[in-house]
Amino acid sequence: MRPTRYIIHAFLLLFLFGISADLSAQRGKKKNKSNNKELSYEEELQARRFFLNATRSRLLGNSEEALGFFEKCIEIDPSNAAAKFEMAKIYEHLEKTEDAIRLANEAVEIDQKNIWYRFLQADLYLANGDAENAALAYRAVIDLQPEKYEVYFELAQVYLVSGDYNKALKVYDELQEKVGLAEEVVMQRYHVLLAMGEFNSAITLMEEMIEENPNDPRYHGVIAELYDQVGESDKALVEYQKVLELDPLNSRIHLALADHYRVVGKNDLAYEELKLAFRDPEVDIDTKVQILLNFYDVTGHASVSSEERKELMNKVDELIDLLVEVHPNNARTYTILGDYQMRESRFTEARESFRKAVELEPDKFVIWQQLIMLSSQLNDQKAVASESAQAIELFPTMPIFYLYQGISLVQEEKAEEAIEALTAGKDLVVDDPQILAQFYSSLGDAYHAINDNVHSDKNYTNCLKVDPDNIYVLNNFAYYLSVRNEKLDEAESMSRRSNELEPGQASFQDTYAWILYQQGKLNDAKVWMEKALNNGGQSSGVILEHYGDILYKLGDQDGALENWLKAKALGDASDLIDKKIDDRQLYE
Repeated sequence: MRPTRYIIHAFLLLFLFGISADLSAQRGKKKNKSNNKELSYEEELQARRFFLNATRSRLLGNSEEALGFFEKCIEIDPSNAAAKFEMAKIYEHLEKTEDAIRLANEAVEIDQKNIWYRFLQADLYLANGDAENAALAYRAVIDLQPEKYEVYFELAQVYLVSGDYNKALKVYDELQEKVGLAEEVVMQRYHVLLAMGEFNSAITLMEEMIEENPNDPRYHGVIAELYDQVGESDKALVEYQKVLELDPLNSRIHLALADHYRVVGKNDLAYEELKLAFRDPEVDIDTKVQILLNFYDVTGHASVSSEERKELMNKVDELIDLLVEVHPNNARTYTILGDYQMRESRFTEARESFRKAVELEPDKFVIWQQLIMLSSQLNDQKAVASESAQAIELFPTMPIFYLYQGISLVQEEKAEEAIEALTAGKDLVVDDPQILAQFYSSLGDAYHAINDNVHSDKNYTNCLKVDPDNIYVLNNFAYYLSVRNEKLDEAESMSRRSNELEPGQASFQDTYAWILYQQGKLNDAKVWMEKALNNGGQSSGVILEHYGDILYKLGDQDGALENWLKAKALGDASDLIDKKIDDRQLYE
């Protein structure tokens, strides 16, 4: 599209039509080219008025009114190419491409030397997927004004998009004959030759450019990469060295040389070139980060031995040190460092790196999110609460930070503050069922912590409406109901589902056993509690105490005492454990 061309043309038309009225008396009658009928002075004047009214309406954005005026103009003067051109542009804007093409073609037929009509033709054909006719329109412009060199590029681009590289190359050849070895033309020809696989021709072209510009390092660099591509590594190295000779401060030549040495198997030399590139502040940090990510990909490959991996990671260490040295005030430096430390399970160091990153770039959401995740992973709930509070100040509409804050406050036994944060964050959730379920779950935990069973149950229920298979809520909600000896059938159903979803979990099996116990199904409860013990429950005082209670109800007092004693030794039994042991009796 060429809006600038057309706007200029529209104002030019206004100007011309404005002065033409003064000349009309001198000019006499105008002949209608469509039917050889001459327009009277009054008809000419009326047609001009309609044209001017149409143009004003179009400029004011009233397309339908403008079309009406243009149609009246054309009714009087069917040979008015400018009116048809303007109508075509309006239809183009209204996405009525077929009408636009018809009118543009009529304008061209009336005035075949107007290049602006041809440009509109080309644009419309391209919008309609008709590359062949678009190319004809551009060719017509070239025939009319062969010195408009930019049109050659547009014509060539049409051929390239349609995959006709030979025709595109002929256009560039034609243009090169006119302008000589102009860089833009040569490089376009070069890329077309590469796309065609004509490597020898591409080399010849670059050799011509080097002969014409022997002291321009860019062309030596281009031909060096091409030599590498065709396996002429010795010639490539000569050209790379020529680049260094001509431009010793070239910030990217070391990266090119690193690739060169890597391809020919000289990995030590490749690494030395990489270090030179990393020491260069002119090589942008994003390029360096991508190189480091490539190293990570290689080290994670199954074919890499442990010894090779160790060697590669030593190189990564060194390159990251250089990154920090050269770019100490860039947040990307510390995010890539933090990512690397996380890969190596150095979570405390990684957190410090992300803290540095948010100092340098505090407005980056993803950096804050990663920092808070690390603090959560390190179980530093105070840090999570503090960092999420800072993040909320910066990103007050992002619910995830309210969720982090709420969870950490529950862990810090600040349930009422947690409820406030979680409620505020929940109201910000839009079209994200997963995070909404997490808010309901955390609110259930917070209300449970202050013994508000009504609101706790309500939030757990809401969570399961959004996420029916949330195993955490299925288990915990069921357990809390069983402890309160309430809604045991509902609790049994939820607990059974959690065990179906994740079998072999001791805590889930303990919950199910305890519900059965509360229901009086003691033999079934014993079976499920023994499953829990066999899946790691021997290390849980709660599970052992529950098992003792079940055994006591089944009449095995010695077995009950034995398990109560084990539970006490582990230190996480109930407050009644001493009384049970001392009196050798069950208390509930």
